[in-house]
Amino acid sequence: MVESVYSTNEGPKCDCSLTEYEGKNCEIENMDSKLTFSGQEWIGYDVSSSSAGALKAKAENFSVSFKTVHGSAMIFYAGDEKVKKT
Repeated sequence: MVESVYSTNEGPKCDCSLTEYEGKNCEIENMDSKLTFSGQEWIGYDVSSSSAGALKAKAENFSVSFKTVHGSAMIFYAGDEKVKKT
């Protein structure tokens, strides 16, 4: 675990945002951060302002990493086109 510690007026704070941990001292392993796909699955994340129930925040962090056994494939697509639901 590699977290960043910084000083505040209230004392030292841990920033574990780039780790798989959470909590005041980055002591809790975040088990909800992994997904596994087998080939035809996908996930969408709507950041448009018209999305019902969209979270309004000054900033959002979204990290993605990939591990594949295939030599050639598209593993990530980002765009503003609407996906047709079938």
